[in-house]
Parts: sequence; structure tokens; C-alpha cells
Amino acid sequence: MSFRSPRRVDHYRVLRSDGKPSFSSSKYVNEGDAERVSSKPPVTGSKTLPLIEALKIMSEKKVRSVVVKEPRDKYWGVLLVEDVLNYLGGGELYDIVLNRFDGDINKAINISIGEIGRKGFPFVRITDKLDKVVGLFLSEQIDLVPVVGNEERPIGVISVHDVLRYLRGLKIGRKVKDATIGFIPLASYSSTLRETIKQMSNSGLRFIFVKNEADQIIGYVDYRAIINYFASGQAIKNSLKGSLEESLMISVGELVRTGMLVVSEDTMLEQALELMLDKNDGFALITKGDKPVGILTEYDVFLSLMSGE
Repeated sequence: MSFRSPRRVDHYRVLRSDGKPSFSSSKYVNEGDAERVSSKPPVTGSKTLPLIEALKIMSEKKVRSVVVKEPRDKYWGVLLVEDVLNYLGGGELYDIVLNRFDGDINKAINISIGEIGRKGFPFVRITDKLDKVVGLFLSEQIDLVPVVGNEERPIGVISVHDVLRYLRGLKIGRKVKDATIGFIPLASYSSTLRETIKQMSNSGLRFIFVKNEADQIIGYVDYRAIINYFASGQAIKNSLKGSLEESLMISVGELVRTGMLVVSEDTMLEQALELMLDKNDGFALITKGDKPVGILTEYDVFLSLMSGE
């Protein structure tokens, strides 16, 4: 199975010819970094955990992954929010809902997470250095890895957010416009949740901005809003006939969030990163003057920091 994100990073020279990241600093690369940098303990679940229970845990803990375990707590793989969105209407996993469960929402949300999770997803060990973690992020184009200890038992998770927080204060020396993605993922207020989930899955992003009839951006919808919609039981309430498809026909405007982070393209990346880490959203809308011109994610800042250019 490929673990790569649909997003591409080939416009950065982030790996040397030996496959290691361009980033290097003895101050920040030491044995045991994986344990120090990781968020602990990880949110875990067995392969047989029903999806709806996993969603409730993800909603409560405010996380975007569940580390999946074999019997005796041995590492098996992960369930990522990308897998959840794929399954709940965004991609090919939705065929399981239609073909096996005939679209039944109650059956669909009680599938075992081992059936839609990622077995053998890359991981690191507690003794690994930071450059091993960074190398995996770059070579596999992922932004999260579990950390395992003795007997391959999960003890934590490292995300790009964790790495950036650990490296907080390092000088990047570039402006936001040097790392901005020059498009804005947009959904209309009246778009259905199904359409929006598909759009998010296809873009490889965990958020989308929402515009009104005047084409003004009024907020955003992210993976947390979608997880909460199902975890809270609201999706079932909106499915009067018991169909998952029916629950996905609500207007995405019903889930819109306000208070998005907006940053000028002339802001230094270090400053933008501080704002993103403080807000804990992982992305920002980038403007030139008063006009939105693109987006910046923590992963884009990470790539810029690791490129060493």
C-alpha cells in the first residue's frame, strides 16, 4: 500500500542524494529524539474497535489518528482522518458502504477500524533521532508517524506539528509568499457535505474554506467538524431513512467555523509559524493586500525549513 499524500513536494530540494534530509543541526538531532518530541500517550484502539467509537475518541481527544494495535498491544498500523473521510464519502472506500452495507448508516459506522485503517504504516522507535523522523516525513510524504517502544508497543505519535513545535525559534529567513500554495480550496455554503468531503479527499487537505453567494470567504470546515458531526450522533439524526448518503446531504454551511487565521504574504515565515502553532489549526489563508491569494499549511512551513535553501 502507498502511504503518500496526493500533495506533491518536488518543488523543494529536501532530500540529499543519500536520502537524508537537507536539514541538520547537532543541537536538534540526538538519539532518543523520537521519544522526546512525540505526543504521549497515543490514542490507541484494537483492530476490532467500531469506527463510531473511534470517532468519539478522536472527537474527545481532539486528534486526527488512532494507533491500531494487535493483541498484546503490538503495533499494527493507524487509522488516519484521511481514511475516515475516504470511507464516509470521499473516495473508493465508500464502495464498502454502498456494496457491503447497502448504504445503511448504522452498519457503516460500526465497521471495525482494522478494515479501513493502514496496516504496516511507517513508524519510528523511541531511540531514533529526529533526522530519521524527518526523513520518513519527506520520503513517504506523510506528516505523522507512530513511535514504538519495547516489543513494538506504541508509546506516542510524532506529527509535523510536534516537530515544528520542537524546532520553534529556528530562523527560516523567508517570507510567507515563498512557501504559499497558490490556490484556495473552496466550497459554496450550499454545497453538500458529501461534495465537500470528496473535494477535501481529492485535494489531500483536511480543511476547506467556505464562500457565500457573493464569493466572499466566510469561514471554513475542517476534519474536526466532520468527525464531531458523526461522533455527536447528529449524522444519524439527519438520516431519517437510515441512509449514510442522506446524512451527507446537509449543507456544508451547517458545519462552517469562523475565526480562521489570515496572514499577509509579506509576513516572515517564522512569525506565521508562531501564529499557526498558537492557534493550533495547522493552516492559514494568505492575502495580498485585502485579496486572498493562497494557503499556507504547517507542512509547507516544514518543507521550507527542511529544504535549507
